Amino acid sequence: MARIFLALSLFSVVLLVASIVIGFSTGDFNGVWQQDRDAYRQWQDAEKAGSPGRDELRDKYFEIDKSFRPLSQRKTVHFLLGLVASLVAVLVNSITVTYFIGTSRWCREVVDRYGLDSALAERSNTLKRKTFPWSLGGIMVVLVIVALGALADPSAWPFERSAEWVTPHLLAATIGTALIAWSFLIQVGNIGANYEVIEQILTEVHRIRAARGLDNDTVA
Repeated sequence: MARIFLALSLFSVVLLVASIVIGFSTGDFNGVWQQDRDAYRQWQDAEKAGSPGRDELRDKYFEIDKSFRPLSQRKTVHFLLGLVASLVAVLVNSITVTYFIGTSRWCREVVDRYGLDSALAERSNTLKRKTFPWSLGGIMVVLVIVALGALADPSAWPFERSAEWVTPHLLAATIGTALIAWSFLIQVGNIGANYEVIEQILTEVHRIRAARGLDNDTVA
């Protein structure tokens, strides 16, 4: 299980890092977006007023829009990849929560049924309590990054001060990805330790069942 979780964690971190890199490639998206919008409004106002300079304003808008389109496309890729990366990060952290809920309960039930040392079940429960803050914290970090990303996106809704949130979003994404990666390492270690507890319990159960002449194919 630890190796599977490690692979999922690496995949999640790679997606987060790739999203950050593509975000860098968008350049000054907010600034060019503002120029594009202002140029379009000036052109449309001139068209409605029948201004003699409307052709020049149209050409100016098309020139700005030509440079804006590649940034807009990269921004769309950044958005979609960031969305996928966020969902994967939440999923991986949720797997840890689900895993410890199930295994800690299994440990307690098996220890009680076979009269094993209660320290084994308590150790699994302790690992669960140590891991939950990291997995839940990772989910919260993802939510913060996503929220700041929405605030930094001027095309999401009419938000004149979106450029002020670009740097906070970048810092949150960079630092947050590092924190998420660190939390994954801790979770991998605790999952490995919990696996060792499960192996100890199974070893004891197999010994007891063999002494009683019972089948060891199932432990229940």
